[in-house]
Amino acid sequence: ATSEYKKALEYYIAYTSLRDSTHSVKSKDKIAELETLYNLETHEKQLSESGAELKHLKAQKFGILILLFILTIASLFIYFAYRQKKGAEKKLALHKSDLENIIIEKTLELDNQITERKIAEESDKLKSAFLANMSHELRTPMNAIIAFSHFLHEPDLSVNKRDEYLEHITVAGESLLRLIDDIIDIAKLETNQIKISISPANISRLLRELYKVFFEIKIKNSYPIEFYLTMDRRNDYIINTDLLRLRQILNNLLGNAFKYTAQGEIELGVRTVEKVLEFYVRDTGIGIPKEKHTKIFERFSQLENNLERKFGGTGLGLTISKNLTELLGGELWVESIPGKGSIFYASIPAVELRKVAVSKELPGIPSKIRIHDYNWVNKTILIAEDEELNYKVLDSCLSKTNARVLRASNGESAVEICRKEKVDIVLMDIQMPIMDGYAATLEIKKINKDMPVIAQTSFAMANEKDKCIDAGCDDYITKPLDLEILLSKISKLMQ
Repeated sequence: ATSEYKKALEYYIAYTSLRDSTHSVKSKDKIAELETLYNLETHEKQLSESGAELKHLKAQKFGILILLFILTIASLFIYFAYRQKKGAEKKLALHKSDLENIIIEKTLELDNQITERKIAEESDKLKSAFLANMSHELRTPMNAIIAFSHFLHEPDLSVNKRDEYLEHITVAGESLLRLIDDIIDIAKLETNQIKISISPANISRLLRELYKVFFEIKIKNSYPIEFYLTMDRRNDYIINTDLLRLRQILNNLLGNAFKYTAQGEIELGVRTVEKVLEFYVRDTGIGIPKEKHTKIFERFSQLENNLERKFGGTGLGLTISKNLTELLGGELWVESIPGKGSIFYASIPAVELRKVAVSKELPGIPSKIRIHDYNWVNKTILIAEDEELNYKVLDSCLSKTNARVLRASNGESAVEICRKEKVDIVLMDIQMPIMDGYAATLEIKKINKDMPVIAQTSFAMANEKDKCIDAGCDDYITKPLDLEILLSKISKLMQ
């Protein structure tokens, strides 16, 4: 029984140990389970806290992103607003600049219009004064020509009076011709139709001829002035220039000097200055104010432009002279003091200047050949002229040479006469009805290529002579005709 108790104890102890062990295992499991639950709860709590914190962080991040977005939008708005402002300011500045430029342009345009209007008004005044003056200058010689022509019809007219009237008519006619020449020259200059013909020219001889002509004018009109010629007396100066145009320039300057000098002296001279010849005309006349030293060379300008003018003239002489001087490669200017006189200078290039010793017998101005020195008793001259008065002039002149004179009133008639008659020379007017002078000359040259033809024309343009020569004319002369020159040309061609 004791052994059974012992076993029972052992079993009990084993049982207890086993029970405790099992209980312990259960407890441990329970503890582990509780620990696990705790840890899980803790972890869940941590996860919950982390989630909350994460949500908070997300909320903060979202807020920051929204704030950044708002700031970006605001920045962009501010930037574009700034750009728009700058663009607006730039446009405003450009607009302001454009307005200022427009104002400046309009102001300049207005100033120009005012200036142009003043110039136009001044030009109109000058032209009006010029036309009024031109009318006066034209009518004065015409009045003399008409009046003295009527006086010549007086039955009891003495020879002396007739000669006096004829002299007045001649002077008036020459004055009228100079006036027309001035108008034609200024027209040629404005249209660039003046042709310069350069050739060797003895300018010393030119000065002596001019001096002689104006000295005779001084004596004839009893001018109370001294007239001098200053130049190299030992040598003649020869240069290449247009002698005709140089004569015209100096003739205008001398004419003005005699017109504006009541007393004292006038001097014509020339001197060499470097590579130019400097011609000058000095006078002790009325003088010219300094502010008008340039203006007097302008078209239509004169020292006086009113009805009380003391001195005549067209106001074209100095303009023509200045333009001709420049065409010759030179310069024209004036030095003057009002009340004391003036000096006009014309510098001409001394191209190929040569000096020739002056002979003891200085050549003078050749005397005019008289009409009665010609005798063409066996010659036939055809006058092709449609104007009756022009024909009468030529017929009156040629009849004194004993020549047979025929007339054609148009170019076609002139051709027929040359075909049927023996004609020695033709004086061909250019402007005629039915057939003009150019065409008639071409036809006459077909009939007889050796038939001499002299063109006589009222056209005075630069290319007119070339047109006549191209049509077959042998020579050329302008109207009004210089009869002495015409007779010389006829004599030369009929030899």
